[in-house]
Amino acid sequence: MSNQPLLEVKNLYVNFKLPSHTFNAVKGVNFEIKKGETLAIVGQSGSGKSITAMSILQLLPYPMATHPRGQIFYNGQDIISMSKKQLLSVRGNLISMVFQEPMTALNPLQTIYTQIAETIFIHFPKTTKKQAKKRVIELLNIVHLPRAKERINSYPHELSGGQLQRVIIAMALANNPELLIADEPTTALDVTVQQQILELLMELQDKFKMAILFITHDFTVVRKIANRVCVMQKGKIVEQGTTKQVLSRPKHSYTKLLLKSNIRDEKKSHNKHSPVILDAEKINVTFTLKKSFFGTPLSILQAVKDISLSIKQGQTIGIVGESGSGKSTLGKAILQLLEKENVNIKSLKFEDKNIINLNAKETKAMRKEMQLVFQDPFGSLSPRMTINDILLEGLDVHFPKLNKKEKYSLIKQVIKDVGLKLDMLNRYPHEFSGGQRQCIAIARVIILRPKFLFLDEPTSALDRNVQAQIIDLLRSLQKKYNLTYLFISHDLSVIKSLSDSVIVMKDGEVVEQGTIKQIFNKPKKQYTKDLLKATFD
Repeated sequence: MSNQPLLEVKNLYVNFKLPSHTFNAVKGVNFEIKKGETLAIVGQSGSGKSITAMSILQLLPYPMATHPRGQIFYNGQDIISMSKKQLLSVRGNLISMVFQEPMTALNPLQTIYTQIAETIFIHFPKTTKKQAKKRVIELLNIVHLPRAKERINSYPHELSGGQLQRVIIAMALANNPELLIADEPTTALDVTVQQQILELLMELQDKFKMAILFITHDFTVVRKIANRVCVMQKGKIVEQGTTKQVLSRPKHSYTKLLLKSNIRDEKKSHNKHSPVILDAEKINVTFTLKKSFFGTPLSILQAVKDISLSIKQGQTIGIVGESGSGKSTLGKAILQLLEKENVNIKSLKFEDKNIINLNAKETKAMRKEMQLVFQDPFGSLSPRMTINDILLEGLDVHFPKLNKKEKYSLIKQVIKDVGLKLDMLNRYPHEFSGGQRQCIAIARVIILRPKFLFLDEPTSALDRNVQAQIIDLLRSLQKKYNLTYLFISHDLSVIKSLSDSVIVMKDGEVVEQGTIKQIFNKPKKQYTKDLLKATFD
């Protein structure tokens, strides 16, 4: 490894000019990356990690974003002072970037081949279509995408999250970059897939002698992949050093706080004699993947196969498994959010009442009692509505007879319940952090006083310490309102902290189920053991 830095960031500042004020997002950042090494920048959401990374390729929304001071040197050349033509020769050629969410980074209307080939044609316009196709297949094989030759004509929605991330990495490698910027590339992935992607990056780094700038909020990932680490807080680097130094002998209080941000386990106090609130027998969900010209199904996917479950009032059942295992589909089938022709359920009862084939009035009443919290609060909250309007919407639908004073009283109470402040009511979702937005999403359903919540990966996109706060919030709300949770997650540490019992799913079927103690201390199936190993090793 050469002593000469490949990338050197000196005294970097990033300001954003907003209508009301100028916001200082990055303040005097200094670091360097040598050839072939991995530097991790770690910190909470809003610390300035991604803004710093995007500054390197000048991907910020200029001129709203500015660099009042600082320099970014790549092989001795200042990137900030480069012309557009010079930047084009750097982006995707010398320096490439892998983004956090592959589904939004890829064009849903273009095939995998078209999107990877575009990168090749931009930098090597004389490449023939035959050469490009050969190179695309070669790249997909390098990142170990199964059946690469067949997959080049697939669209993004036809691939899993882990497969999409492999496609993004293949695209980034198209022109053999010297530096790969990986911005939270494993955050939204299952623990087993996360491990595969990390191993892939390390393998590719060794093969192509690349340097990697790895952005993350997870010290577990840092420990596995990084040579050195910078810790960012509020736009500043508060500590940096070798991974071993920072993780074993942290100096700054913020670093110590991040390292201690574990999800707290709490002894469950569920009443075993509580009545059964939800009872489902033999849930089956099938999707037609391909039809003939005459509409005859040619290819059918059975997403959920003969699953039965029973949940008592005040209990939490955790459902864990990899992407595509059928977890979310099972929950949506229970809430009857899927097309009827796709679902077959022998029996589905809520509070001893059959809830299959309800009329419109009965369905509306059921919706109030059985609510859903989504994985991505930013996508589930309307960007055009204030928090006050978001909370009022449900009250207007389900409690139309309440007057303004009564509704405001409920809003005040729920804002207090989720730990937010009343002066936030007139703000919009984009003005909040990820954790605050999830609190708002939870408030939106809690205000209706439901009895059952389907929580679909509500913490997977959040920082570890924010995850812990949301888990504590869900735990306190459950105690206060005697709520029943069906909790979906790919993270067994989250499942362990909140659930009374666990269902492990794979390929639409139940692999194993039991109490927390049974699953975590004496798992019977190899698949469960693999999930536990990927989470806790």
